[in-house]
Amino acid sequence: MNTTITQLASRTPNLPTTAIVDGRRDPSRLRRTLGVGSDPQSYRNIAYLLLGLPMGILWFSLLVSVVSIGISTLFIALLGIPALIGCWYLTRTIANIERVTANTLLSQQLSPARFDAPTGNLWSRLRAMSTDRARWRELGFVLLRFPVGVATFTAAVGLLTTSATVAYAPFYVRYSDDHSFGDWTLSSRLEDITSSPWAWLLVPLGTLSLIASLHLMSKLAEACGRWTSAWLGPVENSAATTATVQPARASEGFARSALLRIHALTFAAVMAVLALIDVAEGGATWIQWPLITWGAALGLHTALARTRSQRMRSPRHPILRTHETVFASTITMLLLVDVADGDGIWFHRPLAIWGTLLLIHEAAVRRYGSIAAT
Repeated sequence: MNTTITQLASRTPNLPTTAIVDGRRDPSRLRRTLGVGSDPQSYRNIAYLLLGLPMGILWFSLLVSVVSIGISTLFIALLGIPALIGCWYLTRTIANIERVTANTLLSQQLSPARFDAPTGNLWSRLRAMSTDRARWRELGFVLLRFPVGVATFTAAVGLLTTSATVAYAPFYVRYSDDHSFGDWTLSSRLEDITSSPWAWLLVPLGTLSLIASLHLMSKLAEACGRWTSAWLGPVENSAATTATVQPARASEGFARSALLRIHALTFAAVMAVLALIDVAEGGATWIQWPLITWGAALGLHTALARTRSQRMRSPRHPILRTHETVFASTITMLLLVDVADGDGIWFHRPLAIWGTLLLIHEAAVRRYGSIAAT
């Protein structure tokens, strides 16, 4: 019955266009935008972003300790072999905890990996575990969980505190005994703004900022979920055919794009908060230094992801790929330095010279193939 009504509504222009799903009307875009605060998934997303810091620190500390003990005792009396085997079991345990966390908070559908132990002596078991690509991917995820967790925690805390501070400022001035905002540069100006009758406009402004922050954190959590699903999802076994290997490679590319999306969203959120702090403090500007360093790292990450995706689509010579990667990362860093320097524009000179050489290199590869590439 509901399907019939929906089909009639789509065919007849006079009927309302609101979709009917399972007997309920699909909420409008405005209701979806403003109703993010009443969606329980929003708060599960925030919990996942905040848990990234303590979980990342704990996993990184445990793994570094076990690996250090295993490697240090491996060359003394071969006692490190059981420790390294225990490291693989610890990695799988942590990965399963991450799978359960993603399933609970991000509505993912990841099955826990099995603890099947290879047969043979200790050395044979360690060698078999060390050649399992799934275990290495789990280890990479666990190690990356620490920097990604720091970034997501910083972004979540920065967005929430900034929005809450803007909305709470008029109440703080009127109902608090201490009306000052400190002794920094713009504290007196901020006190004048919050004491004026127009200060109550900060409440809806902070509320809208909080809604936008919830949407941004939801997007960041979705990117984290896609990254987790791609890195900790099902992988091919040793008996997989070529037809099953191709979807796995596509999953690896999806994981890289999801990680890049997390990096970009976190960069934008943290830089926005730091820019507000820099403007509020006054005095010497310092926002350009984290912008340059982190922006260069993001540019390098983007160039590497783009180069790898191009290689998966159409194989190219490694020398040309390396040339493109170094060019993109270096030019990005020089652009940020030129913008922060402010003593005249000089960025176009290395861009023109090096860009011309890169175009000649690419033209030679297209014209002469492997002969010019070598």
